Amino acid sequence: MNIIIPTIEAEVNTNPIEATHASSTRSNRYGFISTQQIVSSFQENGYVPRQIQLAKARKDENKGFQKHLIRFGHRDNITIAGEASPEFVLINSHDGTSSAQLSVGLQVFACLNGLVGGDIFETIKIHHRRVDVSDFIQAATRLRDNVPFLAERVHAFKNKELTEAAQKQYLVDALKLRYDQPEADADYADRREWDTRLFYLNRARRYNDSGTNLWHTFNRVQENLVKGRPGSGIRRVTAPTTDFKVNKQLWNLSEQYLLNN
Repeated sequence: MNIIIPTIEAEVNTNPIEATHASSTRSNRYGFISTQQIVSSFQENGYVPRQIQLAKARKDENKGFQKHLIRFGHRDNITIAGEASPEFVLINSHDGTSSAQLSVGLQVFACLNGLVGGDIFETIKIHHRRVDVSDFIQAATRLRDNVPFLAERVHAFKNKELTEAAQKQYLVDALKLRYDQPEADADYADRREWDTRLFYLNRARRYNDSGTNLWHTFNRVQENLVKGRPGSGIRRVTAPTTDFKVNKQLWNLSEQYLLNN
């Protein structure tokens, strides 16, 4: 089975999803985990790929074995609050740069944002030793129990109104996940660049994304912070590791504002 890689994703060299063995840089003790077999097994159980991101291989010997991220949704199109759908987020590589891991996430329908659940949700890591593909189905079954908790969290974010001061601080904290905040005595150009990014970070792209509750603020910021925005100075995230990390950190930040502001 061939998987079509969306053209919007990172620059790629070859497709590690179709790899049949590990990189030659790995020893005999390294256990190869076939992403293609995981995808096929997931599809047999009703989970289909929604989005694929490939890292850029920095060494020629790792081309076709580099880290990759796949988001899976269920054919039944389970919905949360009528505007999002739960996902499984798989990360794997064949060059020794990461263990295989499975996390929970959300796809927001209006913008097709791919969120990643924070630290309150379990991430299951499967190391490259002797592994059976059925381990991933068992992991998915285990993580599926988080769906009601995901729904509870979305409703809690929606019911949390942010004051103007809290929303401004949320934007600063979110932008610092990707960019260093300049000191007060920094060059004018550096401070202006920061202020421009901050201005665009909270701009809604759709009318329905307007609002001051934590859920709408979270989604506006996530879309602009990860996808970038023309004229904002915020670059699009293309590396799967960075995408996953920023999304997870942003969810964790939202959890803090849910509890403390």
